[in-house]
Amino acid sequence: FNPATCKGTDEVTQKMQVLPVPPLSVSPTVRVCRGDGAQLRADGGVKYEWLPAASLDNPASPTPIARPGQTTHYRVRITNVYGCVQELTTRVEVTPPPVTAAFEVMIDSECGKPNRVQLVNKSSDATRYQWLLGDSSVVEGQNPDAFAYGRPGEYEVVLRAFNGSCVTTTSQRVQVEDPKLPPNVITPNGDGLNEVFILPNPGWKLEVYDRWGKHVYSNVAYYNDWGNDVRGGVYFYRITSPLGASCKGWLHVLK
Repeated sequence: FNPATCKGTDEVTQKMQVLPVPPLSVSPTVRVCRGDGAQLRADGGVKYEWLPAASLDNPASPTPIARPGQTTHYRVRITNVYGCVQELTTRVEVTPPPVTAAFEVMIDSECGKPNRVQLVNKSSDATRYQWLLGDSSVVEGQNPDAFAYGRPGEYEVVLRAFNGSCVTTTSQRVQVEDPKLPPNVITPNGDGLNEVFILPNPGWKLEVYDRWGKHVYSNVAYYNDWGNDVRGGVYFYRITSPLGASCKGWLHVLK
């Protein structure tokens, strides 16, 4: 105590413990295609709080999945075992623009010839295209040349549209026919051979006209049952496939 100043001095000793700081880390910047997800990761804590939380599946997880609609900076507040809080940042870059994959199928149908298929690309914002034609064929390019399948049937055509590492896929089922021409002579004489007009593709539409153009027969789904009870002579026909292929021809009925 100092009588002149009426002040005293006292001394207090206090021990302070400096806590170790566990190493903290956060995942680096990642690039994703629009609509895809990216897994973020933070380490070194016992509690995590990610922001912004709207595009995260679990903002309290050390490894949330982010699906942002645009490039986004994320912050994570990491609390360690001693209650100390530290904030780290990372970023998810979204590759613009979104790729749209679309195409149109055009079929050229001509009787007596295999269907020819033309694929018309309607995609946008893609830089590379790959076509899977459904018969093990793979074609690169924006618009493939017209082609014919080796046999009739249904095929699934798949278009993959790329922009960098981003890819969008779409598909369509394509039905192709083999519109063969029928024979042009029948002999309905009761011997059981060549008695009726037979289409190689039963179930197609048939229209028949006599030599003067008079309509004598039609059936929207013909199943090979006309010709054995008509007059002999020359007739003209039109056949139409379910997909719209149409052709004309003539038929001689010999009696």
